[in-house]
Amino acid sequence: MLLDGFNLFSNGQVLTATADSTNVLDMQNARDLGIGENKTLKIFVSTGTALLSAGATTTTVTLSGSTDASTWTVMASSPAIAKADLTAAGARIWSIDMPRPVAGQALPRYYKLTYTLATGPFTSGTINAGIVLDDQANVQYPAGITIAN
Repeated sequence: MLLDGFNLFSNGQVLTATADSTNVLDMQNARDLGIGENKTLKIFVSTGTALLSAGATTTTVTLSGSTDASTWTVMASSPAIAKADLTAAGARIWSIDMPRPVAGQALPRYYKLTYTLATGPFTSGTINAGIVLDDQANVQYPAGITIAN
């Protein structure tokens, strides 16, 4: 997965409370970045460092688009992600194909993510997110595992 700094919503963003992504992506003009013929842009969200909390904190990630960077329309949202899935550095939180604008939505120029926390705050941890062409989708196996052929 190749990352472009101009296409990152969050780069090591500290996530201890509900927040918008550090960066709002400006595409310079309104356009449909959604599903295409051969290649589709993808949204990825992963932990930078483990997200830790005293309680059973969950997070939901929402992608929104806007024509003016002030009025936002939700385009896609993740299910609630449990704390147990967020405790490893580099853990994939959410990965989707870039959606098309929802019915009645004008073509967006701006995109942002919102991280909504529930059941308590995180006490530490960071998050990375962005738009990529090819998502890192390989399975990480623990060290020393033997796979029989």
